[in-house]
Amino acid sequence: MRSVGIGLNTLLFGLIALFLWVDFFQPDFILSKGMIIAALVVVVIGRVYVLNSLRAGKAENIIFGIMFNLYFMLMLILFNFMGGESQAGFGFDGFLFWIIVVLFVYDTQKRWSKLKYLKKEAKPA
Repeated sequence: MRSVGIGLNTLLFGLIALFLWVDFFQPDFILSKGMIIAALVVVVIGRVYVLNSLRAGKAENIIFGIMFNLYFMLMLILFNFMGGESQAGFGFDGFLFWIIVVLFVYDTQKRWSKLKYLKKEAKPA
């Protein structure tokens, strides 16, 4: 079952790259943005189901969140560098993007501190 989780994570990263590529460059592609978004939703729901059945650790979820957000930002940098322009408004010049980044950093730091506190409390004295 863990390999299914890894496969879903890989598929999620691939679909994000595909969505951003279609958004930035509008190529003639067999799949529309809507179809890619639907696939993303299915993969995210499947990932949540698999992680719940595996009882994945909180540290794994925090690390995945960090990796996912770094990957998303790197893809934005790459596609901007390649000369693309987002039609959906993804970009570093948008105010909403930076609010999301700040909220993500705050949430990650809060969850990491809570995890460290719980591990510290769980240790026998």
